[in-house]
Amino acid sequence: MADKPARRWRFPLIVSLITIAGVVFIQTAEFFEGYLRSQITLVYLGVGLILLAGWCIFATGLRWRSRLTILFSILFLVILSKVLLRSDGAMSGSGIPRVVWRWTPKPAESVQPIAPVVENASVNLSTLSAQDYPQFLGTERRSLAFSADFQTDWKTNPPRQLWRQPIGAGWSSFAIVNHYAITQEQRGEKELVVCYDLLTGATRWVHENAAKFVEPAAGDGPRATPTVFGGNVYAMGATGILNCLDGASGKVLWSHNILSENNLKNLTWGKSCSPLIADDMVVVSGSDQSAPSLLAYDCKTGALRWKNGADPAGYSSPTLATLAGIRQILVINAESVSGHALSDGAVLWRHPFPGTWAKASQPIALDGDRVFISAGYGLGCAMLQISAQNGACAVKELWHTRTLKTQFSTAVVRDGFAYGLDDQTLACIDLTTGERKWKDGKYGYGQVLLAGSTLIIQAEAGEVALVEASPGGFHEFAKIDALSSRTWSNPALAGEYLLVRNDREAICFKLAKK
Repeated sequence: MADKPARRWRFPLIVSLITIAGVVFIQTAEFFEGYLRSQITLVYLGVGLILLAGWCIFATGLRWRSRLTILFSILFLVILSKVLLRSDGAMSGSGIPRVVWRWTPKPAESVQPIAPVVENASVNLSTLSAQDYPQFLGTERRSLAFSADFQTDWKTNPPRQLWRQPIGAGWSSFAIVNHYAITQEQRGEKELVVCYDLLTGATRWVHENAAKFVEPAAGDGPRATPTVFGGNVYAMGATGILNCLDGASGKVLWSHNILSENNLKNLTWGKSCSPLIADDMVVVSGSDQSAPSLLAYDCKTGALRWKNGADPAGYSSPTLATLAGIRQILVINAESVSGHALSDGAVLWRHPFPGTWAKASQPIALDGDRVFISAGYGLGCAMLQISAQNGACAVKELWHTRTLKTQFSTAVVRDGFAYGLDDQTLACIDLTTGERKWKDGKYGYGQVLLAGSTLIIQAEAGEVALVEASPGGFHEFAKIDALSSRTWSNPALAGEYLLVRNDREAICFKLAKK
């Protein structure tokens, strides 16, 4: 009987040791990505705490008054945390909420409605230079800037902040044309397309839709980046509203709700595809629950030209590519990647890219009729070979590896190597074999932009860094504090002007020239 108390304490000791060992294993095992690691850790800890609480209440041998005191103390702490604390905005890419006091003002409450600046001269979006950044991920949708004539030694020649100002919620990036910057944001119950002066941050025009997408885990507001073409602006809102706006004034030329008009349900995380201009059409993706995969509208009139494809849509945006001598629309769907004919959207080829987790990375067409695809949540990356004979296309997988697992970002390609965020760490892989050359530099679930031989990294925590795009090893040139909270929006670079934003603020930097 003397050793009975000792035996009673074996259970909590064993549970504690198993819980601690399990958490250490989950946190250090490389095959667990950040989001899965966090969720499994929370479940594991929860089970351990429930077992310990059950032991404490039912098996300690304490008097029931003491047991009930412990039980009600636990309940009191849970209720108190609910009363005093709340999650502030979107969770991190790892699924970890940012916890603040409940009385802390919400970001949306501090952003005032926009009052457009009235000026005599209208906005000119018709003049496009080679250095402009007119759509999502730049001219070719490859997260590639054609301007790289800037200093990388930011200690000696730091970027000059031209302006910093609050902005509405959302994860849209900027399209930059002729010193104007266009983005989407949520202010109150209005979803906006806004044209800002690139040099001053002044508002030039605003278009409003009575729409609001709300998602506590991923953040509120629009996700897609506007596309500037032919002097007009094409924008896809998070609830499915596709607008064609006059670039000079922001007035509506035509508008469709592609979801309601086609009896489609919204995606879990909201419509995220940026409109693609293909010849005289604007092409967007559909729903993640049913066909069609793609829809095409006439650029001038907004008339539906075609809808095609049987695969549910993903979160990436369609892009143009020429593969096996055939010009086509390339898109990553919810569980596949496919090429579509421009004439009617017919599927030219299709390759399974399975997994029910969201896919947001862009496909990248490479020389030799190859297509590089990547995704997060354990799926990894693959290289596809496209061929054609007698007008029919075929696809073959050359390799598939987990050496680069992009989640919210798109990898960039330079001289046969891909650079991207493998979970939360920058990595370089050889595109011939998929072999990883190096992995270094923690930037969270941020974004990557290639300018010449320099990678511009927008870290999830808000910093901006410069890294050499070289397979020889990781070399960070510089890093500056920029945004001050969670950042998933892509940076945009037009000439010497670097624009960054998140769901709370936007900044324009002027980079020092070489």
